[in-house]
Formats: sequence, C-alpha cells, structure tokens
Amino acid sequence: MGTETGPEATTPAEAPGLTISEAAAKAGVAEKTVRRMIKAGSLPHLKQAIPGGFRYLVPPEAVAQIAHEVGDRVLSDGVPSPRSLELAGQDTLLLDGQGTQIGVPVAGRALNELQRQRDALRDRLAEVSQERDEWKGLAKNAQDTIRALSETIQYLNETNRQLALPEHKEAQEEPRVERVPRRGFWQWFVGR
Repeated sequence: MGTETGPEATTPAEAPGLTISEAAAKAGVAEKTVRRMIKAGSLPHLKQAIPGGFRYLVPPEAVAQIAHEVGDRVLSDGVPSPRSLELAGQDTLLLDGQGTQIGVPVAGRALNELQRQRDALRDRLAEVSQERDEWKGLAKNAQDTIRALSETIQYLNETNRQLALPEHKEAQEEPRVERVPRRGFWQWFVGR
C-alpha cells in the first residue's frame, strides 16, 4: 500500500499527517470545512486504514492552504495565512514542502519594522511627557498668580472699608420761594 492521496488506503505506519480535527484546529476553521475540502478534492489528503475503517490525514503543509482558501486567518501556531500576508503587503518566504508552497513571514524584516515602530512610539511618549510637564508648570504658575491676585483684592477691599468716610446726611433743601417776574417798562406803562 502506498502513501498516495485519494481513495486508496494506507497503513498506519506509512502515513504521517494531521487528522481532520488537528488540521482544522491549526487552520482555525471548523472540521466540517476540512471535510468539505477533502470531499471536493481541493485539499491534498491521505486515506489511512485503521481497525474498523479508515481516517483521513492532511499533510501539515496543507494547513496554510486551508486557511488561505477559507479567508484571511492567522494559524493557531501564530503564522499568518498566505492570503493575509498578501493583503498586508508583508514580505514572505516561500517554502517548498512536498510540492506545496506556503507563505511564512520573513522574521528579520518584520522584527526590524516592529522595533522601529516601538522606538518611534517611545520617542513620541517622551515628547508627550515633556509637553505634559510643561503644561503642569504653566498651570501651577497660573494658580499662584490667581492666588496672589485674590489676596490683593481682599487686601484692597479691607483697606477701602477702613478708609471709608462716614456717610453724610443729605443737606436739607431750603423751601423755594416763587418770585414774581419783574415787569418791564412797557408792560408797566401799558398796564399789562
């Protein structure tokens, strides 16, 4: 018996691979999805004879294919699927494993990029901390100024109270006497 893919059965010792449940767990999909792919013939698999029947084994390299065909996934071991790497525009290294190519992120470039981003974030954090400290200093100066002005106003109010003259009573007005308008010469002469 050989280790060919498809309907021919193999012996347990000859066929290394992942069971359907293991492959589904690594790809982050349901077991039904892996079974459908095997039934459709779109997934390489081995049929292994076991006492009382058979079971399907999926090559470990096919896990990336499962995740790729299902969608943008991150595999359970932390490796992104080739499709998610393509969409992210990330550099990938293609490994050839028994005729199947899978995408693996190039660790050195990704690590360097993450370190660069971390350093940029640390620099920005230092700038923001410095700005915060400057604003705290300005706020403290403003509080001190407000406190000093408040004390000055209180002092001036107290001084005004002490210097205030006693209130004087309003002078009583003298009664007004109406004067009779004087008559001019002609008014006197004519008699009006």
